[in-house]
Amino acid sequence: MFYAYDVGYGIDLDAVERLVSDEKHRERVRRSRRVPEYFEFSPPPVRITRDIGSVDVGRATTRSTIEMTLYDFGAVSIAFHIPLEGPIDDVVALSGLLWDNEALLRASREAVASLVRDIPNAIDRPSVSAIVEDYVVYHVESLTGGRPTPEVIDDIRPSLARIISAEDAELSRQQQQDLLSGCVSYSAGDVSFIDWHAAILFNADADDVQAVLEYANVEMLEMRYLDERLDLALDEGYKLTRPRQWWRRSTFRTDLARIAELQLDGVSMFEGVNNAIKLLG
Repeated sequence: MFYAYDVGYGIDLDAVERLVSDEKHRERVRRSRRVPEYFEFSPPPVRITRDIGSVDVGRATTRSTIEMTLYDFGAVSIAFHIPLEGPIDDVVALSGLLWDNEALLRASREAVASLVRDIPNAIDRPSVSAIVEDYVVYHVESLTGGRPTPEVIDDIRPSLARIISAEDAELSRQQQQDLLSGCVSYSAGDVSFIDWHAAILFNADADDVQAVLEYANVEMLEMRYLDERLDLALDEGYKLTRPRQWWRRSTFRTDLARIAELQLDGVSMFEGVNNAIKLLG
């Protein structure tokens, strides 16, 4: 379960490595197959592992440790892991509990707030955004029974559609088809269903896919945050350009400088997010 936050205009990742005593490393996309060298973060984010205690989600429980991934453009992604072994119906029930889960949201906010308090000097203009973006990844590492993955998927498609939509009720065939249309596969043994709110990965080694999905969730957050800031900037810019006593030259220059600053902030944020990962060779 990923929660993404914006915590400032930028993060000095080298400073973070010096300031934080938790277990940490520079995150790189772990390739499970041949991909272009351009498929990489630039610069590599810092991933911190921190023990915050377990969080109960129905009958399931998260691991006591979370992973916090810090990106240089000012975003932090919090990752919770919930080990689960059992029938598909257990996952269907869990998916409903994960939708707008207050306990996980509260724990993620507390974790990011604690992190910001630990590294204020590494963040440019620190401020945790009110906006949060969440995303769920269901990673199926193995299946019992020894049957090929495609055969098993054919039998449980109704349940998969309910999981990816966090829906309690049985869904129509048309709705199932729509929800599972975002299906991608590389080899005979791996299948991924990707939707706007969640993804289901049938793959023993899916680190690279999860890294990209986590980043996509961060990018969604930053686009929402940028949209909000641009709306505020437009309102402020409109007020600054309303007819006033323009013969006061000092005020005029100050207003123009403020408008230019708002423009540069928006461009800087947009470029930082979109240049952070290189997906095309």
